Amino acid sequence: MNSRKLFLTLGAGVLALGLGAQDARAGGLTLADVLGTTVAYGGLDFTFTTFTSSDLAPSAVGITFVGAGGPEVGFFLTGAFGAGVGQTADQDLVYTVSGASITDALLTGNPAGTGTGVASITETFHQGSSEFGTVIGSLFLSNTSSPNPITTTFSPAQTEITVVKDIEAQGGSAGVSLSSVGQAFSSQSVPEPSSWALLGIGMTGFLAFRRFFKKTPVA
Repeated sequence: MNSRKLFLTLGAGVLALGLGAQDARAGGLTLADVLGTTVAYGGLDFTFTTFTSSDLAPSAVGITFVGAGGPEVGFFLTGAFGAGVGQTADQDLVYTVSGASITDALLTGNPAGTGTGVASITETFHQGSSEFGTVIGSLFLSNTSSPNPITTTFSPAQTEITVVKDIEAQGGSAGVSLSSVGQAFSSQSVPEPSSWALLGIGMTGFLAFRRFFKKTPVA
């Protein structure tokens, strides 16, 4: 679908930034900036709670939020998630998404390798605000699997989801690369209170306008 093509195009731009200039990567935001905070973007709230890694500090992982104004909202992570020959790397990110009726999730990335190396992204989606909540879906992507991107649908739609994302690389005989991981959510946004207020004012004015014309005699 067109929105997903746009999401992937934006991802290519993010990847170019990440490879070209570290200071400009992810618009200057890193995981260190958002950990322990809630980021409101595109009608959704992203609350980042935990990041653990065997080799990367949060400040070494860039993050860019994309998709505002469209049906799919999410972010891209950029960093050195791969592993050299005979080496391993493992990063785990836990965050919660809320604020709207979420209908599905999309996962994409650029894992690549030769020989016996494997780079993978494994996700589990939990209902509610805890990583120990009921599992309602999962996704897996690697350089040895297809398709890319992949999606999972939530039925019924969810208003709060906790995501446990495991990014892992086993370098094997030739090493593997992974520098970009994308996540997007489709949602049916709920109007903010201010939007409801404006709608109410507009409807009140419309009804008053109709009453005025009903009471005005026609010549």
